Amino acid sequence: MQDASSPEELSGWAAVLLRSDAHELAAILVDASQTVVATNGAAAALLDRNVVGEPLLESFEPGSRIKLARALETGGTCELLLRGSENDAPRVVRFAVLPEAGARRVLVGASNGQIWYSEAQGRELLRRNDELGVLSRQLARQAQELGQARTRLEHLNALRQQLTATLAHDLRNPLSAVGLVARELGRLGQGLPLTRVSALARRLERSVLRMARLIDTVLAAVRLEEDEIALDRTSTSLEDVVREAIDALAPLADERHVSVACAARGDTRALVDATWMGQVLDNLLANAIRHAPQGSAVRVAISGDEQHVECSVSDQGPGVPPELREAIFDRFRQAGPHAGSAGLGLYVSRGVLELHGGRIWVEQPETGGARFCFEVPRATP
Repeated sequence: MQDASSPEELSGWAAVLLRSDAHELAAILVDASQTVVATNGAAAALLDRNVVGEPLLESFEPGSRIKLARALETGGTCELLLRGSENDAPRVVRFAVLPEAGARRVLVGASNGQIWYSEAQGRELLRRNDELGVLSRQLARQAQELGQARTRLEHLNALRQQLTATLAHDLRNPLSAVGLVARELGRLGQGLPLTRVSALARRLERSVLRMARLIDTVLAAVRLEEDEIALDRTSTSLEDVVREAIDALAPLADERHVSVACAARGDTRALVDATWMGQVLDNLLANAIRHAPQGSAVRVAISGDEQHVECSVSDQGPGVPPELREAIFDRFRQAGPHAGSAGLGLYVSRGVLELHGGRIWVEQPETGGARFCFEVPRATP
């Protein structure tokens, strides 16, 4: 093959023809400017010279050039007069013009004296080329879909490994606490004081609640990932939801010696799913309590305007560095020594709030610490 272009870029049949110098069919590849890019041996013999790099039309008699130019634009078969030398008369040749990628064309043909090439064969060649083109596009699409599926599978496998590792880490402490309590309760027959039993029961309750919160958060993250959360939005007092979350987290706050208070101003009725909003506030309050120094306070503030109800949860902990204030809402992102919920709590909170048409962000108050704020649509009076 005499070549100025890689045949690997062509469809299979065209590459085979252009590679073969033993094939009887002449094959000529031209680019969008109608310049010859490559030929096989049969084409070089038919044209009596190497025409790679030359304008294709110059190889034909002037009377055939308009017909060939039209065929290059529309495809099809044509009978042409090949330009002869000084001593030879023009020869009649027949070509089928077939489209290739990148506005290129492949001319497949032979001398008119070769009886194996006919108009019917040309039409059949065109039909099969169309079929090959459709098949090539289908294969390319399927290859792309397989690549996407593989990428998705690798992503899910990485998430599974990360989730397994974070769950194993976050469940270790409450499970260890349950084990210790169980061993001490086993001493009941040895005269364990009732006050000690009561303290152990409270510790056991805290550990169980911590594991339950973790499991709920993981399940919520899975449902969010699979787009399986269906909201049941009703007019709900956000203040009531906050106070229920504070009561539920009282054991954790007592353990950390952290006080939690709520202040509401204005109409706090929001159009939300009360259950999922409780999950959001549980995540934000538990996060604040874990990061608050012992003996400090967590403050919840709620206010409403004509369109939104805004809620903020503030602690006096180390705060969130500016460079992490967006990334902290990503999956498995944990910050600080007291991070929990497998790094999913804030991810779930953001997803649930966005489903409500709301938003969440974090800022640092002038007094330090972190303030997580969110807003949701207000309920219509």
